[in-house]
Amino acid sequence: MFDENVKSQLEQALQGMRQNLEAGVAELKGDPKMSQIIASHKQLNDLEGMLERPKTSLAALFGLEAQEKLEPASAIKIDEFYGLQPLEAAKRYLKRKGEAASLDEIVAAIKAGGCKVNSPANLRKTLTRSTWQVAKVGKDAFGLVEFYGPRKRMPKKDKADNSNGGEEEGENGEESGDEQNETE
Repeated sequence: MFDENVKSQLEQALQGMRQNLEAGVAELKGDPKMSQIIASHKQLNDLEGMLERPKTSLAALFGLEAQEKLEPASAIKIDEFYGLQPLEAAKRYLKRKGEAASLDEIVAAIKAGGCKVNSPANLRKTLTRSTWQVAKVGKDAFGLVEFYGPRKRMPKKDKADNSNGGEEEGENGEESGDEQNETE
């Protein structure tokens, strides 16, 4: 690609740049503030590990990583979501990511992992309806409810203005009584 003379000059330039950069990094590492940041980062990663969340890199904290809309395809195994329903695959992806994502990102990621998504509109609808596990955090953006802490839920009102005495929801978020059959 390059002749030997140009290649040699590029190699020398590369080595010089790397040495300068390494010297600058060594200087920063010696700064007490940087030592404090590194210690805090380790504690952050330990907590993330205990909560089974993805670990935050120092590069991300410093804004040095390119902000990609989607994780690199190599990070998602080709069969990671194979055989799963799109809703289940989406929840697993969000859990793995550790933060909210756009519908487009979710669809691309779960397709890359082998999940068959016939209709992004249907996935949007099921994500929106899964309020016990999924939070709609923006226009076509979803996260897991567990990311946002406990939320109060209002009991659903009867269509006849709560004339049934205010039946409350039963276990697993299911409504009790006839209302359950009406919503299916």
